[in-house]
Amino acid sequence: MKQRTKLILEELKRLYPDAKCELDYTTPFELLVTTIIKDQCKDVRVNKVTGEMFKKYNTPMDFAKLS
Repeated sequence: MKQRTKLILEELKRLYPDAKCELDYTTPFELLVTTIIKDQCKDVRVNKVTGEMFKKYNTPMDFAKLS
């Protein structure tokens, strides 16, 4: 599995050497949340909303406390 993952990543880097993520995030969890939200609107709007949101809710446990 690790070898296959390595081959896939190498191929993606070869095919898209200058690929950049337009979303703002600092942790894998933030990237997951911003990616889910992004399906609903533009990256610029997601970055505006999540900037403030992640100041208060920065982990899955923070979100779990909402319910």
